[in-house]
Amino acid sequence: MLGLASSHAESFSATFPGTSAELPSPDGRMRIVNRDPEDNEGKHTLLLKEATVPKERLLHEYRRHVSVAWSPSSKYLAITDYAESTDATCFLYDVQSGAKIDLGKEAERSNKTIASLMGNEHAYFTCARWQSASRILIKVNAWGRNSPSGKDEFFEYTVGDGFKRAAAGAR
Repeated sequence: MLGLASSHAESFSATFPGTSAELPSPDGRMRIVNRDPEDNEGKHTLLLKEATVPKERLLHEYRRHVSVAWSPSSKYLAITDYAESTDATCFLYDVQSGAKIDLGKEAERSNKTIASLMGNEHAYFTCARWQSASRILIKVNAWGRNSPSGKDEFFEYTVGDGFKRAAAGAR
């Protein structure tokens, strides 16, 4: 995650695999559990463990590494999956409903500027930080045929309202 300056971001975000295998939610009712593969060929898994439910729920599988951040309300979870050396994307999970949104693909469908950036050979669509309980700052870093000298752009995604270019002060 980028620019994690607030105490919320520092306390409720983590990179996996890492030194810790768990990440508690801000309200303390849930935690994310990271499980590493037993061999070097398998996928890592992120599981949701609720205090009142004995069964863990599979949230995400990944190969390389991920950055994870709880929203301040504990309702949403943002996961940036650094899947390849040339790309990354961000997923948003609604913890209550179990809905998963690939924000990178959603942005490409709904925003021409983001679609152009993501058309580069190197494109990183990352969840930078939560700005409120339902709004997250997104950074798109890209270079290649559409942006030969490279380009960084910032957008905000609001749950239920979509994407807009981030104001300069929000970055």
